[in-house]
Amino acid sequence: MLELTKDNFDHEVTEAPGRVLVDFWSPGCGPCRAMEPVLASAASRHPDVKFAKMNAAENPDVAWAFNVVAVPTLVLFEGGRPIADLTGAVPAQRIDELLSTAAEDDAETGVREVALFIAMSLDGYIADSDGGVDWLAGHDPAGPEPDSYDRFIAGIDTVLMGWNTYRQVTEELSPEAWPYEGLDTWVVTHRAPSPVEDVRFTSEDPAPLVRRLQQEEGRGIWVCGGASLAQQLMREGLIDRLHLSVIPTILGSGIPLFEHNGPQLNLRLIRTETCNGIVDLVYEKRDKE
Repeated sequence: MLELTKDNFDHEVTEAPGRVLVDFWSPGCGPCRAMEPVLASAASRHPDVKFAKMNAAENPDVAWAFNVVAVPTLVLFEGGRPIADLTGAVPAQRIDELLSTAAEDDAETGVREVALFIAMSLDGYIADSDGGVDWLAGHDPAGPEPDSYDRFIAGIDTVLMGWNTYRQVTEELSPEAWPYEGLDTWVVTHRAPSPVEDVRFTSEDPAPLVRRLQQEEGRGIWVCGGASLAQQLMREGLIDRLHLSVIPTILGSGIPLFEHNGPQLNLRLIRTETCNGIVDLVYEKRDKE
């Protein structure tokens, strides 16, 4: 079974295609030892799944990031994201059921996942009252930058954004180079700008557009912003996963991510991470369970 470390975890799990079953274990854990032959047998029955193990005692931050609070815990990843888990010493039948059910669910849905990956202030704003985002930083200017974006974008090939977000990216955040090169980018707008390589401008209603893109072959669809576009898709129930980077700043006013009197969204927390005061919260729709 593949041994995981902090150095290879992203490459082997969160950036890997297909399914990966990770066994979080620790030395001196009797149930963990009991699971070794069970997992070896399961690996032989499911050659399409990568089986790996990680020492949770030596890597508590990784375990905590995926809500592993007891060992042994098995976490099933699909396309780099956790989709199911089992805790405790479980029989082989439970593992077979877990893997078979996940495969059946994939075959039945057959649609691409839509993710909202966005940063917001502690009080829920994605920009200040003037549309500025110069506050998007951790609490230590010299501190490390989170690497969650790099892991996220590895599972994405389509970007969807509104006109204001497109203007901000091209005029303020990255005027020298288009940051989404190689990705299929859609900009929802009623304007008629000049053609741009790798960018498609459309006046199509966002909900039908997303539903159409979901039926096409490809990887995940990223709703990049802004708030109006995200809110429209949340009202239609089209956001499958929310990846919220909470910045350690309270703005007091600005452009809110969530609309007042918007729809109720029932979510399941699947991962938390922290880096330099920035808290990443990853949720998926609870009705996907």
